[in-house]
Amino acid sequence: MNFIKGTVQVNGTARFVSDSGVALPLERVPGSASGRRAVYGLRPEHVRIDPQGVPVRVVVVEPTGSELLVVARLGSDKASEQEVTLLFRERMMFAPGEIIHVAPMPGLQHLFDEATGARLEA
Repeated sequence: MNFIKGTVQVNGTARFVSDSGVALPLERVPGSASGRRAVYGLRPEHVRIDPQGVPVRVVVVEPTGSELLVVARLGSDKASEQEVTLLFRERMMFAPGEIIHVAPMPGLQHLFDEATGARLEA
């Protein structure tokens, strides 16, 4: 699972803003989570290509037969960007250095308290 540190923001709509400044959607947010430090958990297979999604820079592409494993960097600032692993079952062609846009599949994100590691339930 990818674990991304950041802060929960709720201003009409809920989102998670990573330490590297990337905004990720949240469907279910506990009422007490707004402004709270948290960890956004996302499994590699729960990501899809989406032209409106967040940009990631491809680092490694590993075809494994029926799946494609991609290691990418999330964030635009090299000092704070974070490595994420993505898994696609569709046949796609990516090259190291390429920027692709991805989005989490709705409802499949997990949110954890940064200090305790406990799952934050909506």
